[in-house]
Amino acid sequence: MNYSLESLKQVDSFLVDLHINTNVDTIPDIVVIRAGAYLGEVIRRHSKKHWLWLNYKQARAIGNKTFNKLDRTVVLSAVLSDGNFFFPLAKIQKYLVTGGTDDLYFYGQVLSSKN
Repeated sequence: MNYSLESLKQVDSFLVDLHINTNVDTIPDIVVIRAGAYLGEVIRRHSKKHWLWLNYKQARAIGNKTFNKLDRTVVLSAVLSDGNFFFPLAKIQKYLVTGGTDDLYFYGQVLSSKN
Protein backbone atom coordinates (compact mmCIF):
# COMPACT_ATOMS: atom_id res chain seq x y z
CA MET A 1 0.00 0.00 0.00
CA ASN A 2 1.92 2.97 -1.31
CA TYR A 3 -0.84 5.54 -1.92
CA SER A 4 -0.71 5.00 -5.67
CA LEU A 5 -3.89 4.89 -7.72
CA GLU A 6 -2.87 1.36 -8.65
CA SER A 7 -2.97 0.37 -4.96
CA LEU A 8 -6.73 0.99 -4.96
CA LYS A 9 -7.04 -2.29 -6.88
CA GLN A 10 -5.83 -4.04 -3.71
CA VAL A 11 -8.47 -2.23 -1.65
CA ASP A 12 -11.07 -3.25 -4.25
CA SER A 13 -10.07 -6.91 -3.86
CA PHE A 14 -10.08 -6.72 -0.07
CA LEU A 15 -13.55 -5.17 0.03
CA VAL A 16 -15.00 -7.62 -2.48
CA ASP A 17 -13.67 -10.48 -0.36
CA LEU A 18 -15.29 -8.95 2.73
CA HIS A 19 -18.57 -8.53 0.87
CA ILE A 20 -18.57 -12.15 -0.28
CA ASN A 21 -17.41 -13.77 2.94
CA THR A 22 -18.87 -11.55 5.67
CA ASN A 23 -22.27 -10.33 6.69
CA VAL A 24 -22.00 -6.61 5.86
CA ASP A 25 -23.85 -5.68 9.06
CA THR A 26 -21.09 -7.28 11.15
CA ILE A 27 -18.15 -5.48 9.53
CA PRO A 28 -16.63 -3.15 12.15
CA ASP A 29 -16.73 0.60 11.55
CA ILE A 30 -12.93 0.68 11.71
CA VAL A 31 -12.80 -1.08 8.31
CA VAL A 32 -14.92 1.68 6.76
CA ILE A 33 -12.82 4.36 8.48
CA ARG A 34 -9.45 2.94 7.46
CA ALA A 35 -10.37 2.02 3.90
CA GLY A 36 -12.18 5.34 3.42
CA ALA A 37 -9.26 7.31 4.80
CA TYR A 38 -6.91 5.46 2.48
CA LEU A 39 -9.16 6.09 -0.55
CA GLY A 40 -9.46 9.76 0.32
CA GLU A 41 -5.74 10.16 0.88
CA VAL A 42 -4.89 8.51 -2.46
CA ILE A 43 -7.26 10.90 -4.22
CA ARG A 44 -5.98 13.90 -2.26
CA ARG A 45 -2.36 13.11 -3.10
CA HIS A 46 -2.99 12.60 -6.82
CA SER A 47 -5.48 15.36 -7.43
CA LYS A 48 -4.77 18.69 -9.04
CA LYS A 49 -7.27 20.18 -6.60
CA HIS A 50 -6.39 21.18 -3.07
CA TRP A 51 -8.50 18.80 -0.97
CA LEU A 52 -8.63 19.31 2.80
CA TRP A 53 -9.64 16.73 5.37
CA LEU A 54 -12.44 17.95 7.63
CA ASN A 55 -14.16 16.35 10.57
CA TYR A 56 -17.96 16.41 10.85
CA LYS A 57 -18.07 19.60 12.91
CA GLN A 58 -15.77 21.50 10.53
CA ALA A 59 -17.63 20.30 7.45
CA ARG A 60 -20.99 21.20 8.93
CA ALA A 61 -19.75 24.70 9.75
CA ILE A 62 -18.94 25.41 6.09
CA GLY A 63 -21.57 23.22 4.43
CA ASN A 64 -24.58 23.74 6.61
CA LYS A 65 -27.11 23.15 3.82
CA THR A 66 -25.57 19.80 2.96
CA PHE A 67 -25.01 18.65 6.52
CA ASN A 68 -28.35 19.76 7.94
CA LYS A 69 -29.91 17.00 5.84
CA LEU A 70 -27.51 14.33 7.11
CA ASP A 71 -27.38 12.53 10.44
CA ARG A 72 -23.99 12.30 12.11
CA THR A 73 -22.68 8.83 11.34
CA VAL A 74 -19.35 7.09 10.98
CA VAL A 75 -19.26 7.84 7.24
CA LEU A 76 -19.34 11.58 7.99
CA SER A 77 -16.55 11.51 10.57
CA ALA A 78 -14.01 12.51 7.91
CA VAL A 79 -14.77 14.23 4.63
CA LEU A 80 -12.69 15.85 1.93
CA SER A 81 -13.44 19.35 0.74
CA ASP A 82 -12.23 21.64 -1.99
CA GLY A 83 -15.27 23.85 -1.53
CA ASN A 84 -17.40 20.86 -2.47
CA PHE A 85 -17.59 17.71 -0.41
CA PHE A 86 -16.39 14.19 -1.11
CA PHE A 87 -17.34 11.38 1.26
CA PRO A 88 -14.73 8.61 0.94
CA LEU A 89 -15.99 6.70 3.98
CA ALA A 90 -19.51 6.64 2.54
CA LYS A 91 -18.03 5.37 -0.73
CA ILE A 92 -16.48 2.44 1.14
CA GLN A 93 -19.69 1.66 2.99
CA LYS A 94 -21.61 1.65 -0.29
CA TYR A 95 -18.94 -0.55 -1.85
CA LEU A 96 -19.32 -3.10 0.94
CA VAL A 97 -23.08 -3.20 0.45
CA THR A 98 -23.03 -3.42 -3.36
CA GLY A 99 -20.09 -5.79 -3.58
CA GLY A 100 -17.80 -3.93 -5.89
CA THR A 101 -20.08 -2.34 -8.43
CA ASP A 102 -18.39 0.95 -7.52
CA ASP A 103 -14.80 0.25 -8.54
CA LEU A 104 -12.47 2.31 -6.32
CA TYR A 105 -9.60 2.29 -8.80
CA PHE A 106 -11.75 3.85 -11.51
CA TYR A 107 -13.30 6.25 -9.02
CA GLY A 108 -9.88 7.33 -7.80
CA GLN A 109 -8.70 7.94 -11.36
CA VAL A 110 -11.73 10.07 -12.19
CA LEU A 111 -11.66 12.19 -9.02
CA SER A 112 -7.91 12.75 -9.02
CA SER A 113 -7.88 13.81 -12.67
CA LYS A 114 -10.57 16.50 -12.34
CA ASN A 115 -9.36 20.10 -12.53
